[in-house]
Amino acid sequence: MSSPKLWADRDSDHPRPVGGYEKILGRTGEALRPSREHWSRLASQLSRTFRELHTFPLDCARALGVQEAPLQIPSQMLDRYLSGAVELPPKLGGPPALCHADLKGEHFILDDHGRLQGSIDWSDICITDPAVDFAYTFMWFRQEFVRSVIEHYPACDRDGLLRRSAFIGRCHTLIGLGRKLSGGPYGPMPLLKTQLDWAFRQDA
Repeated sequence: MSSPKLWADRDSDHPRPVGGYEKILGRTGEALRPSREHWSRLASQLSRTFRELHTFPLDCARALGVQEAPLQIPSQMLDRYLSGAVELPPKLGGPPALCHADLKGEHFILDDHGRLQGSIDWSDICITDPAVDFAYTFMWFRQEFVRSVIEHYPACDRDGLLRRSAFIGRCHTLIGLGRKLSGGPYGPMPLLKTQLDWAFRQDA
């Protein structure tokens, strides 16, 4: 899977490092949504990608300047609006991990047969709950597909991971839509509506 390569480091004029990519051939996941016959292979590829990313040594990530971004669910705010009508997901039971933290469909590059070629836009990379990466996948494809990805993931509380991923993904879609409706620059409305539809779509 293609990843960014550092081609210009920090200096006095440019305090932030600049990343570049080798050309990735293919189309984004939003432009090419794989058919069911390709799900198993793609789920295995995504799970392997998550596993390699999430097991990257955190001390090395911190030494490279990756920031901690602990996932916080404001329970008082949620209680105010949900009034117990929605079950909150289980808390992270293990250590945090290095995450892409924005792996939505438009950031996956696939070939014409639905095979994963790489991912783009690593600007949000951080150390956080690994469910965040699954959550953005939730915004791209339905729960059934995300469950298949988690089934290929190393042994863990898979049910808890799925529930956290669904909750986070659905929260993100609502937050994004709310910002857009409030006049904020938060992506095109058709894309936000598509993400909302997939995040809340139930298994058939």
